[in-house]
Amino acid sequence: EERYQEHAKEIASQHEDPTVEGLYETQVPLLFRAILDIGCVAKVVNRAGGFKERVQRNRERPDTISLADLKSENTTACPYLPTSRGELRKAFLYHSFSDNDGGARGFIALMAPMEAGRKCHVWVISRNANGQRP
Repeated sequence: EERYQEHAKEIASQHEDPTVEGLYETQVPLLFRAILDIGCVAKVVNRAGGFKERVQRNRERPDTISLADLKSENTTACPYLPTSRGELRKAFLYHSFSDNDGGARGFIALMAPMEAGRKCHVWVISRNANGQRP
């Protein structure tokens, strides 16, 4: 951002030049492009063979989700952060996965001090094929 601010006028003048057809980003990571496409609020859509169908009907546990399975939502209809809970000043995300089994077991915790009762949400991950609990 700082580098952009330093060169903002130069970039704007190049973009306004009548001989310039367009500006293209060549070194933007794919994850950043995906986040820009999806936005801050998205939902999983129903589509044949898609993520939702694979999880609900086929009982699969896919490691990834396709961008085609996500639909960007309007923040007016579905706000980014609920306003009824107050301001979100801090959120802590912690993740830990085991090294000895290739990361098949672990957990993710989300702590948001603004919530009533100072709740913590924890997701336990186990990719065991035999379905045993971690």
